[in-house]
Amino acid sequence: MKWLAAAGLCLVTGLIIWGEYRSAKERKARLAVAFIACSALVLALILIIHPELPGPTEFMNLIVGGLSRRLGLE
Repeated sequence: MKWLAAAGLCLVTGLIIWGEYRSAKERKARLAVAFIACSALVLALILIIHPELPGPTEFMNLIVGGLSRRLGLE
């Protein structure tokens, strides 16, 4: 079932890249759209395959957690 979700995600990402690529006039804009979409696709595929990985909120809590405890914000 995970592979079906991954295939659907790849299809949707491909459609987004195709539509945005056609509407963009400059080469830099086309590359930026493709790079951002492919980066998001890779992250989404990793989270589909390994859902137990921590998310970005937990990462930020790890980084800022000690500072917020010292400032008494928790």
